Amino acid sequence: MPVYYVMQDNYVCTTGACTTVVVKRERVYGGSMTPIVLKWNFTHGKRVVPLFAVEGGAIFSTRNVPAGNTSWVNYTPGGAGGVQWFRDKSAMVLSLHVTHISNANMGTTNPGMNASVWLRMGYSWWR
Repeated sequence: MPVYYVMQDNYVCTTGACTTVVVKRERVYGGSMTPIVLKWNFTHGKRVVPLFAVEGGAIFSTRNVPAGNTSWVNYTPGGAGGVQWFRDKSAMVLSLHVTHISNANMGTTNPGMNASVWLRMGYSWWR
């Protein structure tokens, strides 16, 4: 997913000793890339092929995600499983991706998130 839009709560201290805290809803924008995708097709020469993939990428955001003393850079290791349908010079793919989001301890805290599950459908063609 190349573009991220996150709405998150940020807790802001309004007094010096942080005795009063205000919840401030903030919008965070970001972009990502996944340069590492290792995909295995389990059979050869068939029209319908099951697949498995291991992926690695990064998300770069305008503020720390999640809010707090974390980081504006998060890494996204993950995996996928699905099925691919081949035709003469094209293919369709339906896959389920599971992604972990972590800042790899680049901030003071690293809460990490394991709740990223994506259902993707794609189409590719070649000459």
